[in-house]
Amino acid sequence: MKFSRLILDMAPFENPAQEHRVSSRGHWPAYWIHSSNTGQTPIIAIYELEFNIDAHADMIVHITADERYELFIDEHFIGRGPERGDVYNCFFESFKLSLESGAHKIAVRVWSLGEFAPLAQMSLKHGLLVAAEPPCTELINTGIALWKTKLLDGYSFIFNEESWGAGASVSIDGCKVDWKLDKNDDDSWQTALKGMPGVNASSTTDCTVRDHLLRPAMLPPMLSKNCCLGKVRYIDEPETDETWHYLVADISCKKDDIPLWNKLLEGKQVVSVLPFKRQRIIVDLEDYYCAYPSITISGGTGAIVRIHWAESLYENSCTEQINNPKGHRNSIENKYFVGTGDVFKSDGGTGRKYKPLWWRAGRYIEIFIETADEKLFIEDITFEETRYPLQMESSFECDDSRIAELLPIMLRSMQMCAHETFIDCPYYEQLMYVGDSRLTSLTGYCMSLDSSLQRKAIDMFNISRLPSGLTRPQYPSRLMQIIAPFSLWWIAMVHDYAMWRGDKEFIRQQMSGIRGVIEAFLQYIDNVNLIVSPTGWNFVDWVPEWELGVPPGGKNGISGVINWQFVYILTIVKKLEKWLGEHELAERADRLANNIAASLKERFWDENRGMLSDDLDKQNFSEHTQCMALLSGKLDRRMCRQVSNSLFAAKGLAQTTIYFSHYYFEACRLAGRSDKLFERLKLWFDLESQGFKTTFETPGNTRSDCHAWGAHPIYHCFATILGVRPETFGFDSIELNPMLGPICHIKGTLVHPKGEINIDLECSKQLSLTGTVSLPSDIGGVITWRKKSSTLQPGKQEICF
Repeated sequence: MKFSRLILDMAPFENPAQEHRVSSRGHWPAYWIHSSNTGQTPIIAIYELEFNIDAHADMIVHITADERYELFIDEHFIGRGPERGDVYNCFFESFKLSLESGAHKIAVRVWSLGEFAPLAQMSLKHGLLVAAEPPCTELINTGIALWKTKLLDGYSFIFNEESWGAGASVSIDGCKVDWKLDKNDDDSWQTALKGMPGVNASSTTDCTVRDHLLRPAMLPPMLSKNCCLGKVRYIDEPETDETWHYLVADISCKKDDIPLWNKLLEGKQVVSVLPFKRQRIIVDLEDYYCAYPSITISGGTGAIVRIHWAESLYENSCTEQINNPKGHRNSIENKYFVGTGDVFKSDGGTGRKYKPLWWRAGRYIEIFIETADEKLFIEDITFEETRYPLQMESSFECDDSRIAELLPIMLRSMQMCAHETFIDCPYYEQLMYVGDSRLTSLTGYCMSLDSSLQRKAIDMFNISRLPSGLTRPQYPSRLMQIIAPFSLWWIAMVHDYAMWRGDKEFIRQQMSGIRGVIEAFLQYIDNVNLIVSPTGWNFVDWVPEWELGVPPGGKNGISGVINWQFVYILTIVKKLEKWLGEHELAERADRLANNIAASLKERFWDENRGMLSDDLDKQNFSEHTQCMALLSGKLDRRMCRQVSNSLFAAKGLAQTTIYFSHYYFEACRLAGRSDKLFERLKLWFDLESQGFKTTFETPGNTRSDCHAWGAHPIYHCFATILGVRPETFGFDSIELNPMLGPICHIKGTLVHPKGEINIDLECSKQLSLTGTVSLPSDIGGVITWRKKSSTLQPGKQEICF
């Protein structure tokens, strides 16, 4: 048996001329099937189909489920899904199967957890849909072929207060699990209930649709890599199962047992735990991982095995971890392990393999074991790493060792926060936010030519829009929130895609959404052309002085930074409209930007301080407002010079934190202040010395140790320090404006839709610049060094300034 995943350009069963496929346009020749009509959750069910084929057959099979599925054919794991979307964008995966003649069995485990599911998991009702392309329709398709199903027992769920968005912890009771799943001697198997036919979202003509609307998966399969991971750092015997109260006080405790457990983690040893024992083992994975843990055990009837994950250990013992310091991330001694994870109860059988339904994340693992009156044998602990298959295809080298040390940390952050969507953090929320995704998308363009996640992010935020016209701040998500400034950053995401990848048709599809967001903001404009704080949580940045990240005037008033952000976005909209030939709309966007900017300069300018205030009373000033005003391009030369000077020299400004530092770096580039860029990068340069494996969410007592918005310096390595970025839409020409700071030699390869951009430059003590630049064919551009410019041609050329 051979199989492969397919990526489809369009949904199957769309051609109405193919009468053997469809009865009406958009309908699949298959039906949703269900294990129960109750609609109650959680539901975990197995669906099976046994069939025979007379000769070797290659078949294409499409599959989806609500909420999640795991697909097995002849007991071989094939894949999981569906890719996350929503009810109106229910994604399905497609597989090409090559089967020999004879008997075969398809098994699909499907679960719908309802309120216990991760917040990014959206659901209508439990069900499974499988459809094979002709001539295998009658043989395979759900609702036509004889599928059997049964509900699976033994699962219970517990909410996680800490990792509140990642879904509930699962407890699996081996005494209740059906380990055989044999239909021949089990009358709990039933014929699956037939529901509504599958319907393609792109081609249905139904006047009433009562089920999911189907779309082909937009992404390749997630990475699935089985690994033996980790080194045991600590073993003890706690008095109770409440191990978060027990200090890791003496790392030499039971040190002689550590080699045995390490051999178990290497797959070379079986470990036993005596009756009536409690044991805790803390494992350092030595890097950050997203993975499905699995443990194989035998014997030990009634024994409990708990596997908890944590990003790092805490210095204080408490269940509320906000502001609880973590200290050096490599250190565990005199700290407390507080984590989340899953629990397994042994039934005493042989070779029982336990695995949670969803992946976990972190660097440290606590294995807690409590045996009853039998010895427990732990035969195997393995991890299936999972994430989007994102790799670094570009390269960056320079003679500043600090950057070389930082790049792997930022790359790991990007990988850990890329799954079926971009996510803010793998441990706590697993939600795709607009503000985060704008930065991860930009970073991704510099790393890889694969832009599938960026396209999906743009698409999902567009379809998330509320009746007001604003996008949801995070999507897909069951969490209802409004963060109006994030809707503006979605427009920036569309513009970024247009610049780095082009594709006018895709961009055109987003324009009605972009115009809707602009109109939503204009509802809040007052009689002097200023935006009054929109409804919702007007988050801008996690500035300590700002309540919940909302700037002065952002709650019940007029915020300077939000208004300047709107002006900046209007300048972007003008460029997009002009590119698409909508010149009247481009002129309107420019007029709106000019009017609001004029009012902002009149009412927020402080001549004495030479900068723009955050509020009308001119009591609060921030880097954020100065950056947005500079980036808008709407300041005259005198004001621009004063704002630049104040941004980099004034005292008492609210500083950008990790997230908004991207816009600070953009302002550094605009002002030519590489010194200030490298000065602010010190926050990142210190990560390795503090034991971080990934970039964190905020400075200080950060909640999240893995937050991909902190990886945006990858983008600035290429686009600001090396200095290469698109000059025109579609990356049809480049601008090269190196900002080397302390760097004397820099070398990089940046992936480009038409090939590679290769740059090798040397800066002398006299600030002369020499080297080579190689561009793909048909790609030209401009290089600028110390306010002098020269034309770049396709191919390789010498540089001398």
